[in-house]
Amino acid sequence: MRENSAFGKETFDKPMEDAVLDRPEFGHLPLLRDLLGTAARQIGSSGSGNHFVELGLLELQEASPDLGLAAGQYMAL
Repeated sequence: MRENSAFGKETFDKPMEDAVLDRPEFGHLPLLRDLLGTAARQIGSSGSGNHFVELGLLELQEASPDLGLAAGQYMAL
């Protein structure tokens, strides 16, 4: 629904409520303290960049010492 998402450089006039905004890190870390307002306005937005996430299964036939993984199936992000 259009009222539940913002696109591009759009932000919400009235920030959405989200538990992430109550995390103690916003009070403890100066960088995050300064970004709390921005985070609140952008919760639920799609942003303006070319960013996305792909999920899938990764199957290693043999162990990968470089990744520190044994052979098997893994959820990949």
